[in-house]
Amino acid sequence: MTRSLIASLLASSSLLTGPALAGGFLWPSDSSGLHPTLPQAAQPETWAGSLTLPNGIALEFSVVLTPPTGTISIPLQGAIDVPLQDVVAEGETIRFVLAPPGASPDNFARFVFTRQSDTQATGHLTQGPMKLDVSMRRLEQGEAPPQAPRRPQDPIPPFPYEEVEVTFANPDDPTVVLAGTLTIPPGSGGMPVAVLVSGSGPQDRDENLLGHRPFFVLADHLTRNGIAVLRFDDRGVAKSTGNFESATTYDFASDALAAVQFLASHPRIDARRIGVIGHSEGGLIAPIVAARRPDLAFIVLMAAPGMSGLELMPRQAELVSLSAGIDPVEAKRQAENTRRICALIAHGGDTQEIKDTLREIIETELRNNPIHAALPADEFGQLVESQMMAQGPMLTSPWFKTFLLLDPRPYLAKVKCPVLTVTGSLDVQVAPGENLDALRGALAHADPRTRIVELPDLNHLFQTAITGSPAEYAVIEETLAPVFLDLVASWVREVTGAAGDLVPWRPVENGSAPAEGVQPASK
Repeated sequence: MTRSLIASLLASSSLLTGPALAGGFLWPSDSSGLHPTLPQAAQPETWAGSLTLPNGIALEFSVVLTPPTGTISIPLQGAIDVPLQDVVAEGETIRFVLAPPGASPDNFARFVFTRQSDTQATGHLTQGPMKLDVSMRRLEQGEAPPQAPRRPQDPIPPFPYEEVEVTFANPDDPTVVLAGTLTIPPGSGGMPVAVLVSGSGPQDRDENLLGHRPFFVLADHLTRNGIAVLRFDDRGVAKSTGNFESATTYDFASDALAAVQFLASHPRIDARRIGVIGHSEGGLIAPIVAARRPDLAFIVLMAAPGMSGLELMPRQAELVSLSAGIDPVEAKRQAENTRRICALIAHGGDTQEIKDTLREIIETELRNNPIHAALPADEFGQLVESQMMAQGPMLTSPWFKTFLLLDPRPYLAKVKCPVLTVTGSLDVQVAPGENLDALRGALAHADPRTRIVELPDLNHLFQTAITGSPAEYAVIEETLAPVFLDLVASWVREVTGAAGDLVPWRPVENGSAPAEGVQPASK
């Protein structure tokens, strides 16, 4: 399930980290082992295509058509040579079907094109409720198809530390067994350790997003600096069992607590030096865990909300719209629509009332677009229904209502350990101003080692950015700014007394400023 409100209602804004910005659209993030060899036909056609997702992110792909079979590669999603079904390339018509593993036929990705010339084709993609325009260009012999964007910070083995595949059960839910990777620095004795907790939406242990693997990069950096790290797949994702769809933030907090409990009895870990690092929604979870485990050594809040989702979402909708170049008056109107539907959900509106209000908002928004308003009645109705199908399930889910009502401040007030709160100045998903103010108030009586830091020019993912818009996430090569990595590592080392002092691997191309000189915001 996408934690994303994707129609004009919320200006295609992603809710917190929302991994389905591109991951999971067309193809799931974990597609390993699903590329069987296909029979080859004569005279294959190779095409390169592109489409624009509702949030403005461009998704490139390439296809090799050998009717009735073929393959598709989507570099941004790590899908290479994935088999296609029902391939037709006759006359002016090209069509093919991508069947993601585990998807029902209603959620297959169906491409239909009309050749405009020997080398150009235009058409559309339909997947579930989504219908998007797509174009393709036929590649000349020897011409390279689209490649995955560069991710120069991805760690490269061999690593100067130990990697251990682990599993651990959630004692509160027998269906949940979580799988992850524990990285352990060299040395003897118990190590300090950080548990990484991901943001909203189904995430694997690396927090894989648009080809970036921020938790892989962060775990590598911390472990090279003497801090063990446990990162794990969300319940129901990749190698972890359990039901993701029915879970709420409190269930994910229960999973994080299980991770802490697992580490507390691990022979290589110092049970007195366990901490939690949470990103976005994970920054809501970390204080819940710390409030229930007063023996935690530290927590780090990465781009964490300081207020309830009901307070957060309208501002997020406005800022994401503005970052996309939408007129300020229109951005305010979309924020008000967001406030209206979120308030109805939070204050107990029944499912039918929520759907009726959502339909009214969608119809009004679509009629404000001259192109949509001019559609025949049946096509307009189909467009409304597709938007309803895209948004309704998430808006009426237990997770979303829980998120809207969950206020982190009471949990933060109970935290006994030191807290590092770090936010990027260009974060448009969790606005730094009002959220840092709320966090500052909630942490007024926190451990004196607590720091509240706003890093300039970083976005919600802690990349060095221009506007902070989610549309930039994929095109920025940097995964995590070195200034952020160094800040987190140095602070955790300070509060835990980590012994390691390895030189972190760093790409030569990355010229971001070092962490020296970063000052905490006043508490």
